[in-house]
Amino acid sequence: MSFGLVWMVLILLGALALAALVVKALFPSVSTAASGDRERAETPLEVARRRYAAGEITKEQYDEVVRAVS
Repeated sequence: MSFGLVWMVLILLGALALAALVVKALFPSVSTAASGDRERAETPLEVARRRYAAGEITKEQYDEVVRAVS
């Protein structure tokens, strides 16, 4: 009887481990990006430069971001 309980606990732990792996694969953490596996995050100034170059923000909005960051 206790042998069946051991198997039930092992199966439950295996299911929890599998669920954790699926969640980790679907939602990679920010710490993974910091470890060098991914590209580094853009700074606010780099984002502003990219958005200004793409025409997403105006010169005034860009200047406001530069003043706020500096």
